Amino acid sequence: MLYNNIVFLSDNLELSCEKPQNLLAEVKYNGSENFGNYHTSYFPIEKNGKELVFNGWSLKEFYINRQWSKSYLLKLIVSRNNMPYIN
Repeated sequence: MLYNNIVFLSDNLELSCEKPQNLLAEVKYNGSENFGNYHTSYFPIEKNGKELVFNGWSLKEFYINRQWSKSYLLKLIVSRNNMPYIN
C-alpha cells in the first residue's frame, strides 16, 4: 500500500496528525508497507515554505521504520551551504 499525506512537527520534535499550537513545520511523507513493516520518508518544510535549519544544517529528509513491536529512526539526510547531502 502506498500513501501520500501531510503531518505536523511540533517544536519539541513530535509528529502529529493534528496541527499543534507550537508548530515547527509541516511534514510531507511518503511510505510503503511490506509484511507489517512500515518504511516512511519525511520531508519537513517550515511554516513559511523554507527548509528547517538547525545550527547551519538544513534538514532535507528523515526515515522512520516501524515494525510490529518498535519504531526507530533509520536515516537522517542533511546539507550545509548547498553542499552535497549527508546521510
